[in-house]
Amino acid sequence: MAKKKKTAEEQHVELEGVKYYTKDFNQEQVAFYNHLIDLSKKERAMAFNLQQIQGGREHFTSLLSVSLKNGEAESD
Repeated sequence: MAKKKKTAEEQHVELEGVKYYTKDFNQEQVAFYNHLIDLSKKERAMAFNLQQIQGGREHFTSLLSVSLKNGEAESD
């Protein structure tokens, strides 16, 4: 099911318990809002990348451990 995109009239941000509609923003406020949106996207991407890096590190640590144990068994 496709997610319906909010129109400019519906888009809003809530700060300190007050709802502000983006349609009422001036140019400076639009720029700040766009920065926040972009930073949120980057934050999610970084969290995703970190999860991949941690998984990869665990995987290769495990492979190294097995390889070293097998190497010890061969040299005995």
